[in-house]
Amino acid sequence: MDGKHSLSATNLAVYQHLDCDLYIHNVYNGSSQGATDTSTSSPSELTKAQYKRGLDWETSLYSWLDRSQLLLKVPSMPLEASSLLENVQADDRTHFFITGLNLWPPQAKLAEMFAHARTEPFNFGLAKPDLLEIKRTKDGVIGWRVLDAKASKHVKVYLALFFILQGTAFSLADLFLQTSHHIQIYFYTLCLKYLLGHPFCHADDSAGIWLPPKDGFHTSTPSFEDIKSISISLLAPAFDTFLFKELPRILNQPYEQVKWHYNPLCHGCKYEPECRPRVQKEGGLGSMPNISIDDAKVLKDLLRLSDVSAPFNESLTDIEQLHDLFAKPRKLDIILGRSPALVKKSKQILAIPRKRMKRGPILSPLVEAARENMVQVSSEVPCHVLSSHTPIY
Repeated sequence: MDGKHSLSATNLAVYQHLDCDLYIHNVYNGSSQGATDTSTSSPSELTKAQYKRGLDWETSLYSWLDRSQLLLKVPSMPLEASSLLENVQADDRTHFFITGLNLWPPQAKLAEMFAHARTEPFNFGLAKPDLLEIKRTKDGVIGWRVLDAKASKHVKVYLALFFILQGTAFSLADLFLQTSHHIQIYFYTLCLKYLLGHPFCHADDSAGIWLPPKDGFHTSTPSFEDIKSISISLLAPAFDTFLFKELPRILNQPYEQVKWHYNPLCHGCKYEPECRPRVQKEGGLGSMPNISIDDAKVLKDLLRLSDVSAPFNESLTDIEQLHDLFAKPRKLDIILGRSPALVKKSKQILAIPRKRMKRGPILSPLVEAARENMVQVSSEVPCHVLSSHTPIY
């Protein structure tokens, strides 16, 4: 499939959710298989239900804002920054929200950020923020911030370590923010800061995710209390590095060198039909069922440590290397002496019994099933293998 040669904020959010370099590489450059959208996997019933819930929540929220005389609808077509300013200035309300925005990113300004990072620039697609909150002060200054409507019951967050490293105080509520939500509102804010660079416009240092009422949006009305805010200046260092340093490197890599791991999150991805046979053919860790990204990192660490002790045959796949390692107890014992926690975790992931009933090679039913392409009986099935939202092969 031909690449888009541009990335949207939605593409960035999906990338953050999947944590897959191959996804974003395929979106921009096109996949190696030349597949078309008609060959992509169909969304699951759960995905369809989540998508419908999201649309229903947006409709409910916009309807409530409209009834509350707090909504300004603009035509759903690319809007010049000057036209947006005219719409804002013509509205005499002190507090309202704009929906329907479609804005082309300021490519020239963003190119300067790529130049500062010394990376090759790429294009971003049309920006479509859900809501732009406007607050006008008594002296006529227009304050604004980006809001995104999400139908989640809560928003997961993984920034605690970053807060600690920055010496920034954070609350328990902050621990429920998810990177995939925030990359969208950060990107929209970054674009609008350049587009609305007017002396009388002031960007708020926060952006927000507007969640439904806890009792459900079908029975309760939306509330400003359900807007979960995040500091833009707090997000900037990590996201600027990602957008202007890491992404160009990923997009310019040869297809064969792009990092990826086939895992439960892949189900529903448009490129999943290409990756499933590829991982089986290449004998990757993802050819075992329900091996998460974190699980794969543990197993990769085990293989790296094993390779240092006694190098593998370079022609062996990851699956064959795992089989080879556990088939040689002496080699495994050496690693056990160096990193017992790593070996213990790896055994849990691979459903290897805690106690050996007899001497000889240690066999993982997951590894052997992947090798032989057949079902193996496991006496210890890890809890993540029984996950109800992922298929068991």
